Amino acid sequence: MLNYTVTSNHTHLLVFSEEGVTALPRSIQLVAGRTAQEYNQRKSRKGAFWEDRYHATAVDTDKHLLKCMPYIDLNMVRAGVVEHLRE
Repeated sequence: MLNYTVTSNHTHLLVFSEEGVTALPRSIQLVAGRTAQEYNQRKSRKGAFWEDRYHATAVDTDKHLLKCMPYIDLNMVRAGVVEHLRE
């Protein structure tokens, strides 16, 4: 994992994998399934946990990578949740 942020309604993950394009969907499926199971058990509920499936974007150049890092870092600032990145 290169970078991440977790908000109340979504997450941003920046990951690197040498395993090819199939590694990410399998990993996300595992994490999403387990998270939903745990939450539903804790809250004594059933049904869907995630509103929508994940959206993956391939980062294939250094320039794109350098744009992704601050985008993720500043997500909560842009959303107005915090005033500064250090928060």
